[in-house]
Amino acid sequence: MRLRKGQNVFTPFQVPLFDGDGLPLTGQASDMRFSIQCMDNGHVYDWSTSTFRSTPTNADTGVTSVANAGHIYQVRQACGAFPRAHYVAKFEHQTLGYQWHCPFSVGLDLDQQLGYAATYTPGTLKVAAWLEEGGVRQVDTTQISGARVLNRDGTVAAIEVGPFGGSQGLFEIDVSATLNTNTAYVLEIEFISPGIVSNTDYSSTLWAGLTRP
Repeated sequence: MRLRKGQNVFTPFQVPLFDGDGLPLTGQASDMRFSIQCMDNGHVYDWSTSTFRSTPTNADTGVTSVANAGHIYQVRQACGAFPRAHYVAKFEHQTLGYQWHCPFSVGLDLDQQLGYAATYTPGTLKVAAWLEEGGVRQVDTTQISGARVLNRDGTVAAIEVGPFGGSQGLFEIDVSATLNTNTAYVLEIEFISPGIVSNTDYSSTLWAGLTRP
């Protein structure tokens, strides 16, 4: 399961239970616990602080049964604020000793788009840029490595080397460029988002059509 970063939607994690005869097993909510672990650094979600910690105070939480389907147990959790990483959600039946795992990721392997606005005066292309995932502007992007303007044949028309910092995922950059009127170009920008581990960054190189009027 792949979840979007920054999207405040409650994701239902569910597990159905059946007995040895294949019949729905109800009334088990009080014996079950639910936890979330980050697979990139091993930290566990602390339900008392809503953060991931190596030694959480409250490492799990209770579950509820689904209305009109009492053998299905669930926890609804908003994961959009989690750091970009891989995770596993765990259901555990404390009496029977069974566990069920549901791997998921936040902010990884999603369709991304380059959002930008640009103006041109002779010699300078001014660009404001941001990273979008599913139409949602991402605010955890910390820098861009630079910007390039490409001709239609892929050759470089202009380049501005970074890195450049921004605020709340918004970046402004001035690209020294001499562009022709009524000509189509391609704008290329690489965004860098920090991973949950200190030495891990996620980069996204995105392109968009740029028309010089």
